[in-house]
Amino acid sequence: TGSLHKNHQKGSNFKRFSFLDCCKEIKHLCDSLQLDSKQVQIVNLEFGVNIRVDFAPYEYIENHLISYKCNKFDRYKRGKKKKHLGYYCEMEEYIVKLYDKGLQNGLQYHLMRFEYRIREMHNYIKSTGIRTLYDLMDVDLVSKLIDILLSAWDKVFLYEEIDVTGIKLTPTLKK
Repeated sequence: TGSLHKNHQKGSNFKRFSFLDCCKEIKHLCDSLQLDSKQVQIVNLEFGVNIRVDFAPYEYIENHLISYKCNKFDRYKRGKKKKHLGYYCEMEEYIVKLYDKGLQNGLQYHLMRFEYRIREMHNYIKSTGIRTLYDLMDVDLVSKLIDILLSAWDKVFLYEEIDVTGIKLTPTLKK
């Protein structure tokens, strides 16, 4: 159990974790524990993206997040620092998360995280061909996770006010 990213970063998981880092960590883990990466089945998988932004992610998420695939997001319970970090939407086989990674880690900059967490390797992920640690060292297979993440993001519904001051609107647009 555990995170390849956290193990590689010695306990943290907010810094960049490249494909090459992932491969090195899998090799290190398998060498240290004398495992064959082709035999180590993946039971669950979490992948996402950390995005450095110029606004406070939690406040933005709290004020603008509406739904995922027409399903309501739930707010995380308060963390160790007694602060809310973000929201998640629990589906049958996976969870989509959007939260303030900078707040979680006490960073001096704003970092927002969008994440896809698979409880058990459901058919959608199995269709990528990813089943073992070895498969996570195949750039073609791992790149399919990007498509899954982008597809999930496309299904997140956010509300954002648009300032139309000074913009001439046609009568149709004014409606």
